[in-house]
Amino acid sequence: MAILREVDTQGKSIEETCKCHKVSVQTFYLWRSRFGSLQENEVKRLREMEKENARLKRLLAERDLELDVVREFLKKVAGAAERRKAVGFLTAGGLYVRRSCAILRINRSSLGYLPLKDDSALVRQLKELAGRNPCRG
Repeated sequence: MAILREVDTQGKSIEETCKCHKVSVQTFYLWRSRFGSLQENEVKRLREMEKENARLKRLLAERDLELDVVREFLKKVAGAAERRKAVGFLTAGGLYVRRSCAILRINRSSLGYLPLKDDSALVRQLKELAGRNPCRG
């Protein structure tokens, strides 16, 4: 801004001013097109907003990366019961149920699922039968 104002107020040529400040003429014209109509306080506000925007973009990128890691982990490790527990953990941490379910990719309707009876003995028998070789008897 000072270089732009110097050309306007002191009446120096653009080439002289750019040479004194070791700035190319193209850079001067770029600054003039970008900042020429702005006041000092507006330029400061613009820079603050650009810094804030960069910070928010970085935070968003970090959050997206964390979500991708959580989703990949849950694809490989967790079944439905573990995902329901994870939703409970996230909601206890302050997230809404809807957001927790979206992160973990689980239907909200499945949160209330309760098994009707204990099938562990039946599951054990089925595993034993599946493990037997039918050729050996």
